[in-house]
Amino acid sequence: MSDDIKNLINEVTTQTVVKLKKSGLMKNSSKSAYKKTEDILKNYNSYKKAYMNDPDNTIKTKKLLNIIDSALETIEQDQYYSIIEMFYFERRTRSEIAEFYDVDEKTISRNKKRLINDLKIILFSDNTIEELFM
Repeated sequence: MSDDIKNLINEVTTQTVVKLKKSGLMKNSSKSAYKKTEDILKNYNSYKKAYMNDPDNTIKTKKLLNIIDSALETIEQDQYYSIIEMFYFERRTRSEIAEFYDVDEKTISRNKKRLINDLKIILFSDNTIEELFM
């Protein structure tokens, strides 16, 4: 097969994949920045526990905790900041959190999403920018 044909096939394949992803017919194989942020928050207590159990052998964990803590500090003045702590660290339900704030669950969901979006920009800025153009 000639190089011209290989290049044409590669170009057409790449363009097709991009179009399928943009139209929603094909998902990216990697997780979104939003999902990665949620995963990090869900595992935050595990990271802390691992670090507390063996602080000398967990340099990467300490760095990760520092990054997460710094990101959380940027939103801690928000009126709904406790949603993050309650939902991800304390594993409370939306219903329990809504009762705590004396608001409906939609308000909790909307503000949780807003806060996660703020955090994802800090934690995964490259991924967030990439997602905007895919």
